[in-house]
Order: sequence, then structure tokens, then C-alpha cells
Amino acid sequence: MKKVLPIVCALGLILLSSCKTQSNNQDTSNGTRDTPTDSSTSASASTSNSSFPASGVVVQPSSALFSLTDTDADVYDAAILACSQKNLSTYVYLPNLNLIGTYRDNADNTCYVCECHLYMYNFSEGEYQNDFPVGESTLWMGIIVSQDNDKNVQVLVSRDGTLWAESVRELCGPLTELADCIINNNEPEVIRHIPDLSQEELLQLYLNSLS
Repeated sequence: MKKVLPIVCALGLILLSSCKTQSNNQDTSNGTRDTPTDSSTSASASTSNSSFPASGVVVQPSSALFSLTDTDADVYDAAILACSQKNLSTYVYLPNLNLIGTYRDNADNTCYVCECHLYMYNFSEGEYQNDFPVGESTLWMGIIVSQDNDKNVQVLVSRDGTLWAESVRELCGPLTELADCIINNNEPEVIRHIPDLSQEELLQLYLNSLS
């Protein structure tokens, strides 16, 4: 069984990372980037007022819902768990990951450095309330997948405030150029999307799974 372990990261061999210089409006004081919702691209009307799960408890999404397999599934499920650890009972978290770098640590485990666009939706009083997230944020994650049979997973998440830059360097490990890219408000080059779906598609697939 796969387990998410305490947050630990060791330095190791660089495998892959890249960065393209592009200014953005990231706030380095807290590690989040403003991502205004475009009201013209909301999910279809059929998603509104979807039924609340019969148990009365919100079910968080999983990698299987978005047809992810193998390591991508491990990485995505770890991100969901990390994002929802302080979950309110009526909130659903839908992360959309951009893989921006990988490296191996001293134990030969692979660390996947990701930009996580996190969308939070509110379910209350038995119904889904609207097509727009009630909260959005951008986090940086280092998700370490072990090479043992259990595929244990460790997660590093960027911190807020004055600890933000230090935490970004920690989760980037030996990828110092990538860390500098993030800290200097440049846009890292994306290797691939996990999953390769839009915000609206993530929401629709989640709502479909409730019916």
C-alpha cells in the first residue's frame, strides 16, 4: 500500500529541469500567484446543483478519476492528500499540477518538482453551490516517490511569508537554477501537465463521479 510519509528531502543527482524567463505577478511574500477566475469559461450549466454524496461527507478526488496511472497517479494522489489535510468538511480540493523538474536524491528516489494550481470548491447544505472556485492558490511542491515496492511518497510544500524562498530551495534540492527561476518571479518551463486537463474539465469529471 502506498503511504505518504513525513516531509524529508535529500540532495542528489540532477536529471531534468528548465526555466524560461518571463515576468509574472507572483507575490514572493507568501509564495502564491494571483490567478483570477475568468467568468467566461465556467463549467457547463449541467454541473450546477449536483447532488451531495449520499454519505453527507465530501469525497476528495483521486488520480483514477482523471485516468492517471503509474508515477503520475502516485504524484497526483500525494498532492491531493497534502492539499486536503486541513480540509473543511464541505470543501473539495482540485489540484492541477505542472511538472517543472525532476532529480534523484541520495537514496536514489525520484523527486518531482511541481507547480500546483489549487482550486477549492464549496459543497454545503446538500448541494454544489456554483461553477466557480471559492478559493485559488499556487503552491510549489517536491513530491518524492521511493523506489521500494510500497512506493512510499513524501511531500514538501512551499511555506508562507519569510520562509517561502527557503522552502522553495529545499523542495528544488539540487535544481538551484529552477529555485532561482521561481524565487525571481520567472515562469518555469513546464515538462508536462498532471493531468492534462483544464480547471473546468477537472470539475466536470469530479461532479460526474458523484452521480
